[in-house]
Amino acid sequence: MAFRSLRRAIKLVHAGLIRVGLVPYTRPFGYTVDKWDRTYRQGENDHYGSLAESGRYGVVLGYIALFGQGLRILDIGCGEGIMRRRIPGEAVARYVGMDISKEALARARPADRSEFRFGNFKAVESELYDLVICNEVLYFIDDVDGLLAEIGKALAPGGKLVASITRHRGDFALADKLDAKFRLLDRVTIKSDVHHVKWHVSCHERREAAV
Repeated sequence: MAFRSLRRAIKLVHAGLIRVGLVPYTRPFGYTVDKWDRTYRQGENDHYGSLAESGRYGVVLGYIALFGQGLRILDIGCGEGIMRRRIPGEAVARYVGMDISKEALARARPADRSEFRFGNFKAVESELYDLVICNEVLYFIDDVDGLLAEIGKALAPGGKLVASITRHRGDFALADKLDAKFRLLDRVTIKSDVHHVKWHVSCHERREAAV
């Protein structure tokens, strides 16, 4: 018991040091393209569409429902298209899902006014979007600041960013990066008492340049 308490205290101190900038934030999960393809092939990511993950999807979809209909949507790290299947059709004027796993994209179901592309955030096109979704993807990215810069370029005036981040060491530092780049509209924390997982889901808006 004493050892577990000490280990927890060390983790909390480390997380605090990351948040105040004394320890740099680094991604906690170093997945490669090959590893993503392998885990999708072996069914290790099937839980993304399960009941255990439904809480965060509910909040993300709740935010999207407030943004109206006919949205231009960019879903970075779309996986096999679970989010697209859950977004009502009337909300979509155009949907682009991007992922680095060809194995995941091969499982994506065709949908009206939607396409799925292979590539990372550096392949984001110059077209503007009303909504960018980062659903459990930010903490897999090595260059988070680079990704957020590209999202800033991709968002239309008044455009929204909805992000879901699983609880991990340094998650508050990651949230601080989002808040520094975009205007925070809302953030909630979701906890599953059954599956023992917690997420932070946030809604941000593009900051307009001062005139």
